[in-house]
Amino acid sequence: MPSAELDHAIDHTLLSRLQSLLKQVCDASPEARALVEEELLAAESTTVIDLTDDDDIPTQATNGVKRSRYAICEQCKEEFDITENDDEACQHHTGELEVDWDGDFWADHDEEIHGTIDLDLADEYPQGFMWECCNELGDSEGCETGPHIADESFKPEAKKRRVWE
Repeated sequence: MPSAELDHAIDHTLLSRLQSLLKQVCDASPEARALVEEELLAAESTTVIDLTDDDDIPTQATNGVKRSRYAICEQCKEEFDITENDDEACQHHTGELEVDWDGDFWADHDEEIHGTIDLDLADEYPQGFMWECCNELGDSEGCETGPHIADESFKPEAKKRRVWE
């Protein structure tokens, strides 16, 4: 039974400490290791040509190698489950964000008072930007659809809190 105190401690612990602790728990308990492997690993699969007419026979075979089940997509920057990745899983833009100078969003913006308008503001004010690939506003759904592409270089980092925050 989970306790409120433990839940609070987990929610407020640094990512690096939680990663280290999870590795220790896996080393100490075969049951915990099996549970974590089941959640975080997926069998690496190789495509097998289906020469039968039977749709019930799977077209994938596993070769025993396992890999991370979850990855971050290079295109949409979202986490995805590799076992559920298909040709319509990822919506993304292929172009760059640009400041929307023609729209009304920045009409009352005074750079001497509010600061320079640049891409650093895109996360906070996406409606003031446009995608060059489709001319849609910065907060619009992706204009391209396809499978997720795993960003193999991604490494999660905990956001560091400043002492004064």
